[in-house]
Amino acid sequence: MSTIEQVFTATVTAEQTLDLPPEIKAKLVPGESYKITVHEDKIELKRVPAFDWEKWEHSLQRNGEELTDEIMEEICELVREVRRENRLESESAL
Repeated sequence: MSTIEQVFTATVTAEQTLDLPPEIKAKLVPGESYKITVHEDKIELKRVPAFDWEKWEHSLQRNGEELTDEIMEEICELVREVRRENRLESESAL
């Protein structure tokens, strides 16, 4: 499956904020978080899933909670949700 890449330009304002093009603003959802990775010559922005697996795993270790059937079902549902979102993103990129 090939992915079509779209390239947009954002301008840095005098206040050092990014002025995003309308096509990008339309894809942003209030409350979503983004991971920012800084490389030598580029900055990458990637949406962070709503569920923080590391935080969840840490809380399990701290609380000594057992993985019950209910917890496993919740994990499965979260995985399905992330997969749905990923599929929708890849389909919308076509």
